[in-house]
Amino acid sequence: MATGFYPYRTLGGNTGGDERDFIIEDSATLTLGDTVDVTAGYAGQCANSERPMGVLIGFVVLIGNGRSVPIDQDASGTLTGTHSGNSGVVGSETYVTASDNITVDQVMARVQVDPMMEYYNDADSTLTQAEVGTYFDTNSAGDRITGAGTTGAEGSNNTGWILTEIDPFNDGDASKGVFLNTKSQLRM
Repeated sequence: MATGFYPYRTLGGNTGGDERDFIIEDSATLTLGDTVDVTAGYAGQCANSERPMGVLIGFVVLIGNGRSVPIDQDASGTLTGTHSGNSGVVGSETYVTASDNITVDQVMARVQVDPMMEYYNDADSTLTQAEVGTYFDTNSAGDRITGAGTTGAEGSNNTGWILTEIDPFNDGDASKGVFLNTKSQLRM
């Protein structure tokens, strides 16, 4: 099973969406595809029962004049955090910020914030057609849908991920689904 959320499509049918960059909090570990929340102005991993700002789609650093580049293209070589994994690969590329990232390196999380974006995710359990339209939560790492769907106004699932489709690639794997975040930090 793969981990991480992959931008899949918007409700309007496009595959793009709005992105924003947020400085990552000190001593944080983030992996592409993680759900991200922004607390006290800084991005961090969004655990279950927290409302996500969006999904992490890249790591960037400012290079001047308000321009940013992916961290693996930063020629300065002065970043003190740890960058690992396969660049651009959801569930693999990881960055661990230094204890002073907020004031020194200021590595940023590029976050898909489009509240109309649907995400592909390989849940940790089998999904059923009867669960389409029900709400799910994420695991404690914020990278997988977990548990069974609940009905009602987001039920007890504070993150409010609603299942919109199962087995989107028609490969017979019913743990794969498409989800919409109904409780983004950008929604009221």
